Amino acid sequence: VSCLCLSCDTFEKVLGPLQGLLDKAMTKRILMGIPMFANSKFEPFEIDQLTDLVEDLPFVKDTVIVNERGIFYQALYIIRSGQVKISNSNGLINTLRGGDHFDAHVLLEPESVNKQTITVVEDATMGVLTSAAIEAVIVDLSRLGKSVPAK
Repeated sequence: VSCLCLSCDTFEKVLGPLQGLLDKAMTKRILMGIPMFANSKFEPFEIDQLTDLVEDLPFVKDTVIVNERGIFYQALYIIRSGQVKISNSNGLINTLRGGDHFDAHVLLEPESVNKQTITVVEDATMGVLTSAAIEAVIVDLSRLGKSVPAK
């Protein structure tokens, strides 16, 4: 058995910061865990490009991200840290935390009426992947959830 050892400084000089690589790997893993992405049979370069286009944004406590029956931003949200609550006119539906995602369905149903309010209950950082960013990579959102046609 051989064991190689690198100092943190040498590692970062040669490979770059480890945290960025870990964050990217986690984002890719989360995307591939969402059925509409997992079932799409994207080419490896496409999923890499989608992963690169996820933008981390801060959200402060009490921010309403999506309003019930209101206009909403067509995007997938991946919670990196913090917490959000999902509710409707009947009350609390769910609480989501780091590693969870929401609003993937709006990418496939752009004309749908929102039936939930999503509110930040603890300062949060979320990875946001917009429908425009997805279209820039895969060209047509109707490819989501479908396999790549044979060549």
